[in-house]
Amino acid sequence: MRKHPFLTGILCILLALGSWIGYELYRSYHWPVVNTFTIESDKLQGSYHIVILADMHGHFFPELEEMVREQDPDLILLAGDMVDKDIANTGEVLEFVKKLNGIADVYYAWGNHEEAVKKQDPEFYDKVKQTGVYILDRIQYDIGEDLRLGGLYDYPFGWNKSGYNTADSAPEDVQEYMQGFTDTERFTLFAAHRPESFYFSDCSKVYPIGLVVSGHIHGGQVIVPIKGGLYGGDQGWFPKYWHGIYTKNRIQMLVTSGLSSGDEKLPRFNNPPEICVLDLKGNSYGSEDIRTD
Repeated sequence: MRKHPFLTGILCILLALGSWIGYELYRSYHWPVVNTFTIESDKLQGSYHIVILADMHGHFFPELEEMVREQDPDLILLAGDMVDKDIANTGEVLEFVKKLNGIADVYYAWGNHEEAVKKQDPEFYDKVKQTGVYILDRIQYDIGEDLRLGGLYDYPFGWNKSGYNTADSAPEDVQEYMQGFTDTERFTLFAAHRPESFYFSDCSKVYPIGLVVSGHIHGGQVIVPIKGGLYGGDQGWFPKYWHGIYTKNRIQMLVTSGLSSGDEKLPRFNNPPEICVLDLKGNSYGSEDIRTD
């Protein structure tokens, strides 16, 4: 029998490649990791240890509750799309949120999938409130002596007559909320599920926010070595804001890659589910995690 070393080599390469692809696909939907980011500000007198979860899309991990508990957070921030637009497992998500509320106070920011569920189930908003969490939408909470937490589902901008996205074209009640939220000496932590809230407008120049927390992009779905996230919703191919901390004009933005993804063009790949941990600390500003435009 003749040997074909070249074909054997090709076969081995294909098998290795197939195994790696299968491993990365599985890892990207089943093996959550903890990533920690640090922000320092002279507006903070103390420190806050915060767990941020986003984009679960109803996909449960048996170890998730315990992994959150191990972080011993001061508070938990849910940055939207914990549910999926299919309301079949909404009850399970609410039960999970209720368990999180037994670990620390939970602040729940609305995502586009929560909005979709609300349209199917008008009582969904009240069901979320009944879990004991604080819903972040046009509401602000002053925590301790130096932290203000708020959130907004709607975009903080509108379209002016020239077709540009501007803060002063937003509905009046949105402008009033944003102005009131930022009118403070406290460090401001703001939840906006979609990073496009501050990417597609001049809002990052208008509102001085300490840190905006977003999800929605799912880490770019596929992480390309060196290049980064491959596709990011409204940001399109190779999104600019896909994962990590960025500085944009007067704001900083933390984008978490989240825990899963819904019905997307691409599967998650080379992109493990993320439990995002944020350490807010006092003293002078500075962090090695910062990425700038």
